[in-house]
Amino acid sequence: MAGAIGLAALLGWSGQLWWLGAAISEGPGIRPVTGACLLALSLGLITARRLTTGTFVGAARWALALALTGSGALAVWRLVHLFFGIGMPQRPSSPHTVSTMVLLGIAVAASVDAGWARRRLAILCALGGAIVTWLALLGYVTTMPMFFAVPGDPSTGMSVATAVALLAIAVGVMGVFPHHGVVALFTTESEGGTLMRVLLPTAVLFPLAIGGLRNHGQTVGWFGREVGLALNLGITSVIMIALVLWIGVIFKRREAEQRAAELDREELLAGLRSSLDALSKLQNNLVTVCAWTQRVLDQGKWMRFEEFLNTRLHISVSHGISEDAAQEEIQSLEDWMSQSASDDSLAPRKPPGA
Repeated sequence: MAGAIGLAALLGWSGQLWWLGAAISEGPGIRPVTGACLLALSLGLITARRLTTGTFVGAARWALALALTGSGALAVWRLVHLFFGIGMPQRPSSPHTVSTMVLLGIAVAASVDAGWARRRLAILCALGGAIVTWLALLGYVTTMPMFFAVPGDPSTGMSVATAVALLAIAVGVMGVFPHHGVVALFTTESEGGTLMRVLLPTAVLFPLAIGGLRNHGQTVGWFGREVGLALNLGITSVIMIALVLWIGVIFKRREAEQRAAELDREELLAGLRSSLDALSKLQNNLVTVCAWTQRVLDQGKWMRFEEFLNTRLHISVSHGISEDAAQEEIQSLEDWMSQSASDDSLAPRKPPGA
C-alpha cells in the first residue's frame, strides 16, 4: 500500500482525499520527492523481509542496497533543505515527514539479519515512526493542525496519504519480528497480551473514529462545537467504563478457568497418589491366590483377578488370547476333529435293507 501511494505521488497525485473532506481537516498535499521516499522504503522493507525468510537472497541484497541508498540520499536531501533551506525551491519540508522517514529508514536497515540489539533498534524506531504518523492522523480527524503541520504554516506538514503510508511501513517493520516485541506481546495468551488486545485497538482507533464523527457532524451542521465536545467526552467516558468492565470479566473468566484446571490437576494427583499407595501396600504384603481357581483373597473375600485389579488399583482389564493359547486351542480342535472322523470310520455299518 505504501509503495502504491508513493508511485501515485510520483505520477502526480496530490494525496488529497476529497471524499473524506467532511470528516477530516484540509492539509498539505504529497510531493513527488515524498512519493520517491515512500517507494524506496517500501522496497527496502520487502527486500528486508525476503532476506529474513531466506528467499531470493542474492537479488534481495542488491535491491535492499539500492533502496536504502536511494532513501538515504532522499532523506539527506530533505534534511539539508529542512535545516538550511537550500536545494528545493518549493515549500519547506515537513519536520513530521522527514523525522518519520529517518526513523523508518533506520528501522528497515536494522531489520536485516538482525541480532538482539539491531532487532530492538528496529522495533523502537518503528514504534517512534508509528506514533508520529498516528498523531498526524489524529490531528486531521480532530482539526488540530499542530499534529501534522508546522505551527503558523499549515501548508508545511505531513499529508494524510503520507501518514497512512508511513504507518503501514511502521507496522510492516514490526511484523518482520512476529516472535519479538509488540507483535509477540499482542499474540501471546498472557495477561499482558489480553490487556493489549483489548486496549490497543481501542486506544488507536477510537480517538480517530470519534474525532472524525465530531468533525463531520460540525461540518454538515448536525450540532455545534459545544454539543460536539459534550458528545466526545460522553462517548469517551462510556467507552472507558465499558473497557474496564470488559477487562474485569475477562480476568474473572480466566481466573475461573485456572481454578478449574488446578482442581482437575489436584484430583488427578490425588488419584495417582492413591494408586501408588495401593501398589506400595501390595508390594509390601503377601497376596493369596487360589491354586485351582486363580482367585485372589482380599479382606476375607475371594474375587476374580480382574475384579481385584479394578478394586485395589483402579485398573480396568480387557480380555484377549495370546498366540500360544490360540495355537493350542486350534491344535486341540484339529485333534478332536481327527479323532471324531476316526471313530466314524470304525463304526459298524448296517447291511442294506436291514
